[in-house]
Amino acid sequence: MTFFDQMKLSYADVPLTAAGEIPTDEFLQATEDLIRIFDTMGAAFVVVKNDMHGNVVKIRTRRQQDPAGTVTLQALVKSEKAAGANTATEGLLWLKRALQFVTLGLRLNLANPKEELSVSFKTAYGQTLSKFHGIMVRPIFSLAMKSCPYRATFYEQLGAKSPDFEAAMNKWVEALEKEVTLLHDFYVAQGLEKV
Repeated sequence: MTFFDQMKLSYADVPLTAAGEIPTDEFLQATEDLIRIFDTMGAAFVVVKNDMHGNVVKIRTRRQQDPAGTVTLQALVKSEKAAGANTATEGLLWLKRALQFVTLGLRLNLANPKEELSVSFKTAYGQTLSKFHGIMVRPIFSLAMKSCPYRATFYEQLGAKSPDFEAAMNKWVEALEKEVTLLHDFYVAQGLEKV
C-alpha cells in the first residue's frame, strides 16, 4: 500500500468546475493529506508542515464564515476581497507558494533518479520560496533542505515497493502541478502575486 492509497482525497480526484475553478473543500482535504508527507521528512520540516497547516486553517475558517461565496478557491478570494478582508487570501497565497516548492522539489527528484532529495528541494527552494523569505527565515529552510531524508528512505516510506507506486506518484504530482498553476495564474491575474 502506498502513501497515495491512504489519502482521503488525492489532488488527482479534485474535480475542477466547468469554469476551471478549484473546489475549496476538496482542495483543502487533498492538501491536509499532502501535509502528512512531511512526517516522513524529519523534524526540520515541522516548520513547513505547521505553516501549511496554519494556512489551511485560515482558508477553512473563511469557508465556514461564507459557505455560499467560497465554494471554489477563486470565489473565496473574490468574496474576501469584496468584504474588505484578506486573511484567507493571504493564507492561500502562502499555501500556493509552499505547494509550488513541494511540487517542484518532487518533480525535480522524479526527473533525476540519482539525485538526493536535499539537492532537489534546495533547488526548488531557490526557485520558489526563497525570494519571498527574509534573512531570518532562509536559514531555517536551508537547515530543512540539508536534513531531508535519503531518497531511498523517503520513497520506501511512501510505498515505493508497490508495483503501482511510480504511476500513482506521477499522477498525483501532475494533478498538483495543474492546480498550483491554476492558482498561480489566478493570483497573477488578480494582481495578488508578483511574477
